[in-house]
Formats: sequence, structure tokens, C-alpha cells
Amino acid sequence: ARALLLWTAGPPSLVAAWSAIELVDYTTQPNGQEYGFSGGFTLGGKAYLVPGKRTPNAATGRFLRCNQNNPADFEELDLQATDSRLVGFAGGFGCGNHAYLTGGAGLVAKVDVSDFKTVEVWDWKSTGQEFAE
Repeated sequence: ARALLLWTAGPPSLVAAWSAIELVDYTTQPNGQEYGFSGGFTLGGKAYLVPGKRTPNAATGRFLRCNQNNPADFEELDLQATDSRLVGFAGGFGCGNHAYLTGGAGLVAKVDVSDFKTVEVWDWKSTGQEFAE
């Protein structure tokens, strides 16, 4: 999988403020893992890549973050090690010290970004409420 990372010196809405566009190919990394991303966001100087689908029938739970100043300096969190259902997210966002990944079979993964290890799973389907997927 390849990730196109847009680094900005100002608000993303100001295209003129973009300072660099870089293509990072994570398939060439030594860990040999395959990735698929459905989106990304930034939080606290890091770029986060939301795990999505590698192919229409193969979802991944490999959540990546990299240093905005050096995209080759990245960390991986295998969400499936916490819960095998944490794959194929539709999107995500960051707030405070947490990343939230949404759209994975009625689940939300809440990741503590201060250690990039602690994962909390919210299962909205277990509430009995109807939610769109």
C-alpha cells in the first residue's frame, strides 16, 4: 500500500500553504506486512493512517502512525491483537490523547496515542440501538 502524505505549513484548506507532497510506500518496509488504508488524520505532530481494506474482501487492522517530519519513522499497532473484529474501518479522527476509528462492523476503537498500545473497544451493536454502517 502507498500513502500520499500532504504536509502543510498552515490550514489544510489553504492549498497554497502545502509545503511538501510525499509518496511513502509501506510495502517496502522490512516487516513484510500488507496494509490497506481508508483515510488518515493528524494529531500532535503525527500522521495516523486508518486501517481499511487491502482488497474488497480483505480488511486489515494494522493501524499506522508516522512522524510528520520523517514519514519513514513509523509505528504499527495491530488492532486485531486486541479484538479480531477490529478491521476495515471507514474513517477516524483524533481528539486530545485519543484516536477514534469508526465504521468497523458497528465497533469503535479508541486508542490512547500517548502509548500507542492501549485500545478500548466500543460495541454499538450491543446497545440494541440501530446504527447505519
